[in-house]
Amino acid sequence: MYQHVLQILYNAPFKVSQETENSFFHANVHTLQEASSLPRNTRISVKGTIQTVSPVKQGASYQLQFCDIQDDNNKKVRVNLWGDKCQHNIPDPGTSVLIENVVTTVYQDNMVLTATPETAFLESKVPSTSDNVTIISISEKRGDVTFFDQQDKEYVTTLDIVSTNIHCKTIKDIVPLLPLPVTITMTTKAGKNIVTTITVDDRSEDNFNDPLHE
Repeated sequence: MYQHVLQILYNAPFKVSQETENSFFHANVHTLQEASSLPRNTRISVKGTIQTVSPVKQGASYQLQFCDIQDDNNKKVRVNLWGDKCQHNIPDPGTSVLIENVVTTVYQDNMVLTATPETAFLESKVPSTSDNVTIISISEKRGDVTFFDQQDKEYVTTLDIVSTNIHCKTIKDIVPLLPLPVTITMTTKAGKNIVTTITVDDRSEDNFNDPLHE
């Protein structure tokens, strides 16, 4: 003969510690190398530079978008965004980011990261630096300008920045002035020295009034 046991379940709010809440909404940051050795379904945050961003792939019963990130040690990992998580605004390639609250998974023996409803792409602030350099060579292609200094260090910028700050119409106007001492402000992203401002040194300004350069 069976006995029926009556169970009364009681639901009530419970307190979550601040540490537990922080670990959920702001998961611990791991390097990509560390992430590759963590157990499946570990909730983490990672830092890196966006390398590629895929278009959204629409299947019969799914949506998928992914991005590849790479760290300073050239370790690369894919981040998958499924379903409505494809609505995330993924920063452009070359942007340094902190990606919060992703989960480790394995696909074809490779570690990949999967977005969660709490995933956030936070752009890292890249510090600016100023430096005095001498432009030895300069070239332009479709509005993108590349120049090298006396140390054979490469810099990239735009034709608008160059023409506005050096007061020239084309790159050909600068060539007769080389070598050209300038002061630059730049940031470094994905290993590239991106120049945001250029100021011609006082001694270079005289060249613009030199009859030999007219």
